[in-house]
Amino acid sequence: LVAETAVGCFPEWVKTGLISWYVSDGDSLSEVFEKKLDELDLTWQFRVRPAVSKAISTVGKEIFLLDSRSRIAGLVKTIRETPNFVEVYIEVAPEYRERGLGRTLLAKMIAESRLKGKSITYAVDQNNHASLALAKSVNLRPFNQLFRLIERP
Repeated sequence: LVAETAVGCFPEWVKTGLISWYVSDGDSLSEVFEKKLDELDLTWQFRVRPAVSKAISTVGKEIFLLDSRSRIAGLVKTIRETPNFVEVYIEVAPEYRERGLGRTLLAKMIAESRLKGKSITYAVDQNNHASLALAKSVNLRPFNQLFRLIERP
């Protein structure tokens, strides 16, 4: 991944996509928790992963929504953490998409991270329109874009 200004430094590589990072600013979270969750009979589950090493902080919260058969309907988890930021990954099972679960999960993680004094960062491929809409729905703002490169065959 490289910045647009650096793409020319890689003449043997081809741009294949654009990744945008979004960040929470701490004051923009709208109240979206538990929207439609009662109708879907989902429950929250929280886990904290232990530290793997002192050099790389992988301690992080994982938040799940489980259905009535204890299957994961959706999850959001920390994939990187710094003193000020938490980068997150989110996934919603196909049968639960387009019901607001992604928004609820991401908003919950923003609130949990805010309790630790941290902001959320969320990386989105520019072709992933659902993730772009999700970032905007919880008022995340764009702060960086990098191009994905592959070596020419």
